[in-house]
Amino acid sequence: MLNSLIEQLLLLPKHWPLAPVGNNKNPLGVRWNERTFLPREAAEKLIANGSLTVLGKYGEMATVPKGFGLVTGLNSEEFLIALDADGNSAMTAIERCGIPPTVSFTSGRPHRAQFLFKAPLTAAPLMRSRRLATGTLEALEFRGNKLMSVLPPSPHPITGQYVWIAGPTQCEVAPAPQWILTQMQQPKTVNTPARDRAFRERNAATSNPIVDRNIEASNPIVARNLAGRDRIVFERNPTALNLPNLSEIKLLMEVIHPKFAGDYHSWLFAGMALKSTSSFLLSEWDEWSQQSSKYVPGVCQAKWASFKGCGITFRYLYWLAKLSAQHWA
Repeated sequence: MLNSLIEQLLLLPKHWPLAPVGNNKNPLGVRWNERTFLPREAAEKLIANGSLTVLGKYGEMATVPKGFGLVTGLNSEEFLIALDADGNSAMTAIERCGIPPTVSFTSGRPHRAQFLFKAPLTAAPLMRSRRLATGTLEALEFRGNKLMSVLPPSPHPITGQYVWIAGPTQCEVAPAPQWILTQMQQPKTVNTPARDRAFRERNAATSNPIVDRNIEASNPIVARNLAGRDRIVFERNPTALNLPNLSEIKLLMEVIHPKFAGDYHSWLFAGMALKSTSSFLLSEWDEWSQQSSKYVPGVCQAKWASFKGCGITFRYLYWLAKLSAQHWA
């Protein structure tokens, strides 16, 4: 177990600040978000001592971590953001607004995943964490400074373990889309509830829809009350494409260059994008994948069954087609 954890640490970006966690996702030690470890530092200490030294209630103490959490916010190279989708309505909100391919992971629970994004260091003073209710007991959380997202392969008390959807060895952390930056740069007095319950009660107290007036009309997310005034909905990105028909998708797969079938990250996300469009497109993904020398029969079917929805939509296929135009030229 410890050797596996050390191996995973060495695969993480060297500048990520980490906090050791226990079996129940709990950070080990006090002031864990200030006394962080860099991945290589933590690995070397575990190799040498079999433990890490953290600050306990009565002073420093040795502990053996079960996993690690990424401390979000400002670090030496960027401002890291974790977009945490908790529930089907939250995942739907992400799909409607659109996100680029990025490092992502999940506990394995249905309709739950986290996506990492980065913002420039200069944006740090303006960024604030937010939690927006998207449905009953469901929410979209924007994690900023000094919060934590538990990383694979750390244990999860319900599913057993966190797993990568797209790990840092498969793709890079993408720059945060403008709609995420806009949400995190809202003043503290605008829709920043400490808890969903208090937020819903405040909404129910007024008959007027709540709209973040600081959000420009062009922003893809507009927070507002519906008839029940108990959740936030996300309007479709006005620049998004209408859902294509299956014949259009099949033609699109013929345009995408075979080189992308040989790149694990592109191949995987293409499959996710196809399944998000229709569960009947497995054969198109498998046929397209056969253009790669890395193709192994049966792998597409196994991966397809594991896709639970992670915010990757058919728009990713159009992006691959656009990149392919450069290779076909």
